Amino acid sequence: MKNQVVEFDIDKKNLLRDVISKQTGSLNKAVKELFQNSFDAGATEIKVNLSTNELIFIDNGCGMDADEIYKYFRVFGATQKRGDGGKTGTFGMGRGQIFNFGFVTWKTQNYKMTVDIKTSLDYNIEEVEEFIDGTEISILFYKSLYDWNINDRIYTMKVDVLPSEKVKIYFNGKFYNPEIKPYEEFSNDKYLVFTSKNHRSKIYNGGLAIKDIRPTNYKYSIQPHGKLELNFARNELIENAESTIELNYFIDKIEELMASRKDRFNMDEALNIIRLLASKRIDIKSVYDKKIIPLSSEKLVSFKELIEDPSMGVLFGKKNVWSDDCLRQDYKVISSKVMSEIKMIKRNFNLDKLEFLSKSTKELSKRGYHKDYNLVDLKKNVHYYYMMVELNEYIFKPMFKHDDERYDRRINLGISDLSSAWTDGDENIWISKNYIEGLGKKEEAMLELWRILCHEYSHVVRNTVSHGHDWQFYEDFERMVSNSLMFLAHCTRYIKRNFLKEKYGF
Repeated sequence: MKNQVVEFDIDKKNLLRDVISKQTGSLNKAVKELFQNSFDAGATEIKVNLSTNELIFIDNGCGMDADEIYKYFRVFGATQKRGDGGKTGTFGMGRGQIFNFGFVTWKTQNYKMTVDIKTSLDYNIEEVEEFIDGTEISILFYKSLYDWNINDRIYTMKVDVLPSEKVKIYFNGKFYNPEIKPYEEFSNDKYLVFTSKNHRSKIYNGGLAIKDIRPTNYKYSIQPHGKLELNFARNELIENAESTIELNYFIDKIEELMASRKDRFNMDEALNIIRLLASKRIDIKSVYDKKIIPLSSEKLVSFKELIEDPSMGVLFGKKNVWSDDCLRQDYKVISSKVMSEIKMIKRNFNLDKLEFLSKSTKELSKRGYHKDYNLVDLKKNVHYYYMMVELNEYIFKPMFKHDDERYDRRINLGISDLSSAWTDGDENIWISKNYIEGLGKKEEAMLELWRILCHEYSHVVRNTVSHGHDWQFYEDFERMVSNSLMFLAHCTRYIKRNFLKEKYGF
């Protein structure tokens, strides 16, 4: 075969079906596209009426005559903006989104088009006597909405739209006039920075929401006076476009200045600042002395503290007894949840003086012993030890006689700087000498000892530190309490001091 140049071709029907169905998101996104078309058509009044079965969208824009319908409505990818570079829309794809939600009737000037993609990918057009100044679109939903969801959908539609003073918008007959408060300090000839009850932390383009501002600790929004470059579907910024790069730089400067002025941060706010630093979107100089770094205890400290006063040293750790003890020894134990971000920040800003210890919190901790203890050395409340033995014999051993996971366990006396009680998850449970000696009245003591037994029998592995207290543990604990509670009342009647003294001879 000779060398040939062959043009690519497309399957138009399948491609059209994909354009209509696969770019479709929520109903609110489709309505946002209708607002886009109305703004570009120069509408000064827009009405949106939403019910459970139908959405009606009416504007007084320029509409389309027969030639324009044939040229723009019929052809996907042909822009309706008629060469006006100041308009926001570009690709002529947006109207396809609404077709996916129901039977669509589109009236403009003295023409009516109907579209039902469940039947075909064609549209019907007819000339009618009634002349409409603008466009009227109705969607008879394929799937009805819920009554309780109408107000929520209208609210999110409002969030997506930032009407100008020239455009009046009505939702279900009510005039929508949000109060916009310009942020004079940051607004300039390129960007309007503002706050609003309806519009929070969003970027708008031509009066329509494009993207959330994230991460941020503040509730401002931004509307560029010029046009941003958008993707094919007109719902995302093109990240490497000059307009996007310039906008992101502007946002970063706002975040940096606001953070530098703020004295106190909660945990979520602090984590947002950490993310901004890790991506090098703000300069560390603006927050160097701010308490934004979470320790394992969830206390917040500053980079200044870590670098200029590291005390015993800086390391990473989870919230557990080892980290708690290291903190008491004056180590700075940064939460391991932000380890990668903190290490990235160190590289980003050449923080050579910020050094991390290579040892773990367990290696540095002075805590962590469990020891057996002789019963003869128990100074007081020996009857409570035997009370626990009796609770174990009467309630728990029978429960687990045939349970291969938990077994029936012996009660032992011990001493620990970690726990009031512990188990090997197999054959033994220990109760701390200090805990036994600190128990008070009989009724309270019995409840406490019963609770401890429920707790320790809920541990089913030898390493109870690694097993921890996850959702499975608490589910087991709740079941343990429920299953053993019925026997506890009987124990309060028969486990008395005289009974214990007679049975165990102490």
